[in-house]
Amino acid sequence: AFVELQSALNPPPPFCEIRIAAGTYTPDYDLGSGTHTGDREKSFKLPDSITLKGGYAGHGEPDPDQRDIDAFKTTLSGDIGIVGDHSDNSYHVMHVEYSYVHVLIDGITIAHGRADNTGNWERERGGGLYVSQYGELDLVDCTFESNYANWGGAVSNHNNDNNDDKGSSLIRCRFIANTALNGGGAIYNEGRIILTGCDIIRNTATRMEGGGVFSTGGYAIAMNCVFVANSAAAGGAMFSL
Repeated sequence: AFVELQSALNPPPPFCEIRIAAGTYTPDYDLGSGTHTGDREKSFKLPDSITLKGGYAGHGEPDPDQRDIDAFKTTLSGDIGIVGDHSDNSYHVMHVEYSYVHVLIDGITIAHGRADNTGNWERERGGGLYVSQYGELDLVDCTFESNYANWGGAVSNHNNDNNDDKGSSLIRCRFIANTALNGGGAIYNEGRIILTGCDIIRNTATRMEGGGVFSTGGYAIAMNCVFVANSAAAGGAMFSL
């Protein structure tokens, strides 16, 4: 067992499933020095064909393999500097790139990312999760809470592969109190994304459209989802170009 998630990701074998115990994990852990550096550019970069599953009891419990995502909450947090001072948080808590096969994230809370580096395309999108080229990604029973970005407070999705079978699928995920300075308080989409049974609650796009979801240049589908108390200059729940 690893104490730090970054250690388990360095690198995992192909088609690996990583089970994460209850607790809070930050992406700024440096393997060389064995310390948390406070480096805002560090994120949990997920390689292709990996599965991350949270909510396990973990070491020291009667049954370490017991799984309950509510009782054994697993949080990946971008709050890497002064606790509670979000100006020094990670640009992205997680980053998925080039997932030609498949990436699965299951039962994990992603919180306190802050992609606010204005003028830097990547560093101002997707405080919680940044999905770049060719991503084939499933998120199941995940929560995105209190993330911030200039575009796409919680998630910025750019899986622009021409293969219609690829894209991001979010199932029973929750987006709570995420904020974008511009568009997409919860999600900014320029690729393919499907939301099924998700709750999008109290997200805000301060200056532009899509308090919940802003979609442009691709497609976004929401099925059996709940949008509550989201706000934006236009399209409080969802805005599509």
